[in-house]
Amino acid sequence: MRPDAFTNDIFGVVTDNSERVVAVTTSRQGDGYCTDEFQLERGFTFTVMGLGTTIQKSGKEKPQVEIVSSGKLTKPFKMTLLNIFDMFDFDCDGLLSRNEYGAFTVATADTPPDDEEWDLLTGQFDVRNDGLTMAGFLFMHE
Repeated sequence: MRPDAFTNDIFGVVTDNSERVVAVTTSRQGDGYCTDEFQLERGFTFTVMGLGTTIQKSGKEKPQVEIVSSGKLTKPFKMTLLNIFDMFDFDCDGLLSRNEYGAFTVATADTPPDDEEWDLLTGQFDVRNDGLTMAGFLFMHE
C-alpha cells in the first residue's frame, strides 16, 4: 500500500443553507483532497475538519485497544467517542442535530439517516431539542 493511501478520511464538509450535508472530501489526489462533483451555490458553508484514518505500515506491533471491559466502554474508547462527538458538533451546542449526525454517518461510510431512521434513533437514545446528546451518543456505542 502507498504511504499516502488512506481510508475514511474526511477533511472538509460542505453544507447548504439548511445545514444539510452536500459533499464531503472522500479521496486524495496528489497533494489535495477531492469531493464528489456538486453545484456550489451562494450560502454554502465549507467546514475543515481533518478527521480520518491514514494507513501507514508500522515497524512494530501496537497493542490492541480494548473497547469494552466488564460490559462498559473503556476509558480510551470513551475519550475517542467524546472527541468524535465534539468534532461533529459544528455549532458547539452540546448536541448532534440531524444534519450533524448525518455528517458523522457519511464519515463512517454510511448515508445520512432518513426520517424513519432519525425517529428510531431519537426514540431510543437521549435527545434534547431534537438533537442527540453526548450521553445518548455514548450509549448508542455500548
